[in-house]
Amino acid sequence: MEQYTVVVDGSVRTKEQLFARFTDTVFLGESGISGWDWFYDLLFNRLYASDISVAVVNQDLTGLPEVEQANYAEALASIQVDAPGKLWLVKQGGGAAN
Repeated sequence: MEQYTVVVDGSVRTKEQLFARFTDTVFLGESGISGWDWFYDLLFNRLYASDISVAVVNQDLTGLPEVEQANYAEALASIQVDAPGKLWLVKQGGGAAN
């Protein structure tokens, strides 16, 4: 199984920059994602259809507006439920957060 790691740091200030972190790293083949449903669909489909997993390291989300942080957390939680064992949240410092 191939594993990709997406790192989100304080330089990410918009949801479009956040989406680009994922598309650039996980090779989703899309750019210009503008909505959370589209983000979910692309990431879920890539995880479901491929023998890959994604580790997400959320170093610093404070650059994102609070509403986008909440949408992001909801999308990741949904993907973890819908594609079990394919998406991992990694605590800063190395341990898996689930």
